[in-house]
Formats: sequence, structure tokens, C-alpha cells
Amino acid sequence: MDACVRHVSPCRSTRQNNCGQSGVFLEKDGCAVRPSVLHCAIFTVSLLFSALCGPAFGEPSSEKSITQIVEEQGKAVVVITNLGFGDTPQGIGSGFVIQANGVVMTNYHVIENAQAVTVKLPDGREFRAEGLLGHDPEVDIAVLKIEATNLPTIPLGDSDMVKTGQHVITIGTPLGLLENTVSDGIISAIRLDDDPAAKIKKLIQITAPVSQGNSGGPLLNMSGQAIGITYAVIEQGQNLNFAVPINAAKPFIKDGSVVAFSEATKGTLLPGFGDCPVIGNSKSGVYHVPGGQYYEQMRFSMSAVCFKSEADATKQGYRRSMR
Repeated sequence: MDACVRHVSPCRSTRQNNCGQSGVFLEKDGCAVRPSVLHCAIFTVSLLFSALCGPAFGEPSSEKSITQIVEEQGKAVVVITNLGFGDTPQGIGSGFVIQANGVVMTNYHVIENAQAVTVKLPDGREFRAEGLLGHDPEVDIAVLKIEATNLPTIPLGDSDMVKTGQHVITIGTPLGLLENTVSDGIISAIRLDDDPAAKIKKLIQITAPVSQGNSGGPLLNMSGQAIGITYAVIEQGQNLNFAVPINAAKPFIKDGSVVAFSEATKGTLLPGFGDCPVIGNSKSGVYHVPGGQYYEQMRFSMSAVCFKSEADATKQGYRRSMR
């Protein structure tokens, strides 16, 4: 018999026993004992068996260790370099492969205003992206296509099922330098936007530490599934980080023609943005400061909004870019 016994169904009898008690009893060595006592003992042993033997009915847990997730899914986390005219690097972010034939997910602001984009895998292989399969600046999603086969991938989860307090991990390239950096934390809140005009109806707030350069990287549950795309951070506090739910990105994963990055060519410098202290992106809802990797190119973007300070941008509902 399996050592992990889950249910005990003893026979019961209603009578007066040899000990002078009446009611419902269980036989034990000729003297019945009250079932409440035995049930307590069975319940206590059951808890012990559950702790030792895993979930009830012998069902295996789907959760993995952080080490296992990194070993399996970390192979599919990529470094994305945004190139301007003359292949001049404009910024570095993160992304992850979602289909073995070269479909890559990232944030739109990572590749915004790019003339070209390169995608580098952890094994050292580097590809020049063909273009965009799908994108939306307001949702801050971009789906890239590279010419490749048999790539490692990260499975997609269901972000509608995430719960506050759930353990999560992130993998990315903080500061554009430290490739495949892993951090963990919990989902600290699910933030809902009741504005009918808002395209992002929900954001996942997390405590997992992230930095500039993590943008576009995967937010993973403990089954190794991507449930979000690391998106933004509020630096005025501690561990106030956000991810776009993966379900918001799924509609942009599609076959079809590839849109060239050159269609997002820079324009002329916008009036009043020559010395703007803080520039917000009205499409993505993030803001950039001087020294940030996307600050310069935002000075030429028609989505740019100038703020006097970071506090002013935050009051208007903008979040600081992680780049």
C-alpha cells in the first residue's frame, strides 16, 4: 500500500459499547472509541503525510526551482540593441524568444525610433531583426522577427490567473551590461485602470528588483511561464516595478508581413525640447531623463511631452523608464 494514504473510511456502528458509552463509535480492540478522537488523529497524520508526500491525491507540483527555471528559460532571454543611423547604438534592452522560428517579444519603447535592431542570444549568436510582426506604442509591445530556426523558447502563461503574493522572477540585462541577470520577488499588487480610453487596462506590480535595461524582459511564474513583460519602475520609492500582462501582448503575436524599422525614422528636433529636463512618451506612459538611453531620441519623437520635473511627470501618471 502506498505510504501516502489520503482517505480512511472506517465502518461505523450505533450502539452501546463495552465501556458504557452510546452513540456512533469505531471498533478498537473490543472497546469503541469516539470517532471525533480518531478523526483528529487521522487529520493530524494526514497533514504530516501531505507535508512529506506533496499535494493531495499524489498530484505532482508544477512549480520549479529558480535554478531550474533559469537553466531552462534563461536560454531564451535575449539582449536587444536599438541602432540609429549608421548603426549607432541608441539603447539596449531585453526581450525573449516565444517561437522557435525567430519570434521575439519586447517593449515597444526598447526599439522605438530604431533604424535597425540586433538580437543576441545567451549562447553568443547574434541576429539582425527583419522587422516587426506586431506592435503597439500605447500598450508598449513589440513583436520582432529574426531569421532563425530551432531557437529555445519561453512558454506563455495566463496573466488573468496571477494573484497578489505570487512568487515571480525576472531575467534581463540591467544597465545594458549585465546580461541574464536574475532577480525574484512577489506580485505586490494588480493595478487596474478604469479609464475607458486606456489600452493597458491592467499592470502587474512586482517587488523583484529591476533596473534600466530590464525593459522587455520576461516576468516568469514558478512554472517557468512568461506572465508579463517587464515595463517600468518608479524610482521615488523602493521595489515599485511594473510589468505589462502577457495576455495584453498575445494579440500582437501573429503571422504576416514584417514592418521595417526604418518606418520609425527620426524627424527634426521638436520645438522646446532642446533643454527639456524630463521627456514623457505619451504613447507608452513612461518618461525619460537626461543621460537615459532613450532621452535623446525622444527629443525627436512626436509622442514626446515635456515636464518640468520627475515629480511633475509622476503626477501626470507617467512612470520612469528603466532605460
